[in-house]
Amino acid sequence: MFVFSGTSSQGQAHETTLAQIVADGLSVPLEQITVVPGDTAGIPYGVGTFASRVGVLASTSAAYAAAEVRKKALAVAADHLEAAPEDLTLEDGRVTVRGTPGRGLALGDVAAIATAPRPGYALPGAMDPGLEASGYVHVPQSTYSNGAHAAVVEVEAETGTVRILRYVAVDDCGVMINPLVVEGQIHGGIAHGIGNALIEEIVYDPAGQLATGTLDGLRAATRHRRAVTRGASHRDAVPAEPARRQGRGRGRHLPAPAAIANAVADALRPLGVEVCEMPLTRERLWRRVRAAARD
Repeated sequence: MFVFSGTSSQGQAHETTLAQIVADGLSVPLEQITVVPGDTAGIPYGVGTFASRVGVLASTSAAYAAAEVRKKALAVAADHLEAAPEDLTLEDGRVTVRGTPGRGLALGDVAAIATAPRPGYALPGAMDPGLEASGYVHVPQSTYSNGAHAAVVEVEAETGTVRILRYVAVDDCGVMINPLVVEGQIHGGIAHGIGNALIEEIVYDPAGQLATGTLDGLRAATRHRRAVTRGASHRDAVPAEPARRQGRGRGRHLPAPAAIANAVADALRPLGVEVCEMPLTRERLWRRVRAAARD
């Protein structure tokens, strides 16, 4: 079974989450689902992955398409098994007559019947051939995730070194498709935000050429990850979105730099140092502490 999506993943586990949704909607094992993302030969319309579009829009579209395929499959199976659709069950990739488990069809057989019906056979309800469906979701307004991030830092004034002693994140993301993926995005996004706050910078040389255009020499914020203590996600309903899901992609790296910068500013306030520029590199903080001491 294939799921075609106009979105492309950069490591957010889109393939896993979309497969989970379709597998749940069709009651089939997860390993039977193959997700094909970003193939413009099959789906020419695709505007990329941003603004939590996959968690909110793509996953809901996949759920709608799976529900439509399920409806078609039950209709075809009901006609073939001479039973009413409401008397059928679809479990573990097999359609059976309720109360008579011996009478049934594998979902693959149903797809074969729907795709290549025998001569003289018309699909029920003037259904078009093929066991497939497309899902598009339209929401009346955007959905926004909520949360709070807090950082406790220690600044060594003599060297400008910042140590993150503790970082706590509490997030409300609605219904979680995959809690493990959510937890991974929390930790990965915070690590990204720490890098933005402390070490990552776009630097140009005196000639105006970009000097940091590659990953060569980029230091990762790995030593600070131990300070991330917990990320919690609540399962509240989201009225604006039918499946009650909110995107979590932006909720990690956006608040992290602000939380860290505010903590550093609070630590250096007694020295008269103002924090108004990031990243908060050791050299930059050291120079500001020295300048404040001269003043």
